[in-house]
Amino acid sequence: MLVSHKFVNLLIMIRDDHTFDKVLFNALTEAERDFLAYLLKRSKIESREFSSAYNQTISHLVDHLNMLHNASKIGDDNPSIKKEMKEILDTLYAKRVFSNQYYMQFNRALTRQGL
Repeated sequence: MLVSHKFVNLLIMIRDDHTFDKVLFNALTEAERDFLAYLLKRSKIESREFSSAYNQTISHLVDHLNMLHNASKIGDDNPSIKKEMKEILDTLYAKRVFSNQYYMQFNRALTRQGL
């Protein structure tokens, strides 16, 4: 995977200086953020600031998924809602936010609703 100079700079800051730059983090692509989270976890480098910022991005996806799910439950039958829910669900599953069982259960519910 090719990464940006911002990615390298942030990784060096976290590893060597034990600091974190939110502006650099926000400039990273989603794939770079995921890869950085993977690298830090595998190398056992801890950064509370990075973890907090990374978890916020996941939290926004979960909140958006819940909002779409509630809209669907109250009767909004717009097909784009179900499609967007599926995309968010796949993204969260790829990030290992929830278990395979939950993913399959949610997928079945979407299928029953006609996605």
